[in-house]
Amino acid sequence: MRLATKIFAATTLVILALVGVAAWSLRAVDDLVSAHRNITERSLPALQLEVALQEVVPRLLRLEARYLVLRDRAYGDLLTERTSRAAIELARLESLLGSNAERASHHEAVAALASYQDFVERERALVGKRQVARAVEISEGPAREAIDKFDQAMGKLAGLTSAEVGRQQLAVRELETRTWTTVLVALGASLLAAVCASGFVAFRLTRSIRQLSAATGRVADGSFREPLSIRTEDEIGDLTRAFNHMAVELREVEEHKQQFFSQISHELRNPLTAIRASAQLLLRQNALDVKGRHWVESIDDSVDRLLGLVTRILDLNRLRAGVFPLERQPVDLDKIVARALDVLGAQAEQQGLRLESEATGQEFILSADEDALTQVVLNLVGNAIKFTPTGGTVRVQVADADAHLELAVCDDEPYQQAHRGRNGSGLGLAIVKELVSAHGGTIAMDSEEGKGTCVTVRLPKIAPHA
Repeated sequence: MRLATKIFAATTLVILALVGVAAWSLRAVDDLVSAHRNITERSLPALQLEVALQEVVPRLLRLEARYLVLRDRAYGDLLTERTSRAAIELARLESLLGSNAERASHHEAVAALASYQDFVERERALVGKRQVARAVEISEGPAREAIDKFDQAMGKLAGLTSAEVGRQQLAVRELETRTWTTVLVALGASLLAAVCASGFVAFRLTRSIRQLSAATGRVADGSFREPLSIRTEDEIGDLTRAFNHMAVELREVEEHKQQFFSQISHELRNPLTAIRASAQLLLRQNALDVKGRHWVESIDDSVDRLLGLVTRILDLNRLRAGVFPLERQPVDLDKIVARALDVLGAQAEQQGLRLESEATGQEFILSADEDALTQVVLNLVGNAIKFTPTGGTVRVQVADADAHLELAVCDDEPYQQAHRGRNGSGLGLAIVKELVSAHGGTIAMDSEEGKGTCVTVRLPKIAPHA
C-alpha cells in the first residue's frame, strides 16, 4: 500500500468516526427534542386542563344551588352553558392523553359529566313545571352523585397525568445523561482511534526515516555493510531500495578507488626507491660540485616525501580494508604523549610556539598498539604546530574518564581559517581517524572563532571484542 493511500485511509477512518459520532449525536438530540415537545405540547397542557376542569365542579354546584333557590332562568342558562363548555374541554382533553389508564379515567369522567348534564336538564324541566321540591331531590341525590363521580374521575386523571409527566421528565433526564455519556465516550474513542492511526503512520514513517538516517551515517564513515530490510511497498520502501542500491554502488566505487591507490602506490614505490638509491649513491661518491650536490639533495628530499606519501596511502587502504595489524599491549598514554612532545619540541620552538601538556586523573594505561597511538599523537600535535601562527600555544591534555581515556589537542587557530590556502594531502587526519576507529574509539573536532580548534580522541581502556 502506498504511503498516500495509508494516510488517506487513516484520515478517512477518522472522518467517518467523527461523522458517525455526529450522526448519533443528532439523533439523540432529536430524541431529546421529541421528549421535551411531548411534555410541553401534550402532558403539561393535559394536566393544566384537568386541574381547570376540577376547579369547575364547585362553580357548577354554586350555580345549581342559586338556580334552584332563586328560580332565575339566567342562572339556569349559565349553568347549562358552563356544563356544555366543560364537556367540550373534556372532549379536547382526550387527544392529549397518552396512557390507557388515563383514557379509562377520562371515559369515566365523560360518562359522569354526561349524567350530570342530563340531571341538570331534568331539574330545569321540573322548575319550569313549578316542581321545585322534586328538582331539589334530584340535585341533592343523583345529580350530586354524578358530579362527585366526575370530580373523582378528574382527580384520578390528574394524578395519572402528573405521574406520567414525572416519568417522562425522568426519562428525559436519563436520555440526556445517556446521550452525553455516549457522545463523550464515542468522541473520546474516535479521537483515540485518530491519534492511534496517525501515530501508527507517523511511527512507521519516522522509524524508516531514522533507519535511513543512521544508515547514511554508516555509509559516511564507511561502516555500512548489510543492506537495509524493506518492510513496506510504499514510497519509503522505494527509498530504502534506492538507498541500498546507492550504498552498493558507493561501496564498489570505494573498493575500486582503494584498489587503484594500492596499485598506484605499489607501482610508484619501486621506481621511487630506485631513484632514491641512485641519488644517495651519487651523494656518497663526492663527484659532484656544489650546485650538482644541491640538485641531488633536492631530488633525495622529494623522493623521501613521495615515499612517505605512498606509505601513508598504503596504510590508509589497509586500515579501511581492516587488515592493518594492531599489536595490542598495555601502554601508558601519558608517556606516549611525553615522547611525542619531545620529538616535536624542536619544531615548535623553531616556529615560536609554546607546547603545554596536562594530565588529569591517576590511571592512563590502556590496551592498544603503541606505534599506532604514537602516530596518532604525532599527527595531531604536528598538525596543530603546522597550522598555529607564531606566538601561539598548542595544549595537549590527557584525562582519565572512567572506562575511557581522552586525548585533547588544542591550538589558537580555527580549523577552517588555519587550513585555508595551506598545502597538504589530508592523509594524516584520515589515518588518525582510521587508527582511532580500529581501537574502538571516537574522534571529534570543535572549532570556534576566537578560541581555536580542539581535537578530542576518546579511547576505551579495554580492547573491544572483535
